[in-house]
Amino acid sequence: MTTQMTIGRKFALTTGGFIAAMVLVGVVSIYNLVGLNRTTQLIITDPLPGMARIAIARAAVLSVSGDVWRHIAHSDASAKAELDRSIEEDKGKAAQALQEYEPTITAAADRAIYDKLKPALQRFLDALPGVLALSRDGKPEQARDKYDAEALSPFLAVKDLLEAEMELNRTSGEKDAAESQQSYGKALWVLGIMLTLCSLGGAGTAFVVIRGLNRALRRAV
Repeated sequence: MTTQMTIGRKFALTTGGFIAAMVLVGVVSIYNLVGLNRTTQLIITDPLPGMARIAIARAAVLSVSGDVWRHIAHSDASAKAELDRSIEEDKGKAAQALQEYEPTITAAADRAIYDKLKPALQRFLDALPGVLALSRDGKPEQARDKYDAEALSPFLAVKDLLEAEMELNRTSGEKDAAESQQSYGKALWVLGIMLTLCSLGGAGTAFVVIRGLNRALRRAV
């Protein structure tokens, strides 16, 4: 009876040890998966969509500036009217892109640049109606002078801020990708070590239990 209890206790301890090891491996796996998911979510909710929105806004602002200069250069009224429509469309694209960009902001540095960008863009856009009015009136020289005096500085500020946003999102994306790769490598190492230890521990435990069973059976016989 004592021998049977001892054998049963050994089986129970062995089974309990394997279960505990499996639970530990599972906990470690979940912990590393949570870290990978957090880093991945940062990548897909901040740098990636942020880069796309800022690229759209930058292209629209550059297009507005180019159309303004073409507007000044043209003497044909119908061409100017077409450029007026293009300028308004690009204004809307820039505004929409920045509006869609704001929810992707997660860093204080990103917020600081964005808070400067919106008023700078508004100053640039507010300076354009007077320039375009002079252009429509057939006063290109005055329109150019007014652009240089009132619109050029805000435009350059907007351009620099948009490029700063693009650079920030690029570096953030590279950093998050590096962290994701590091977390992945760490998870593989930890899981590999845990599985190796569990395998060695299981093999050692099985050896001890089987040897104990053999001794108990020999004594019983």
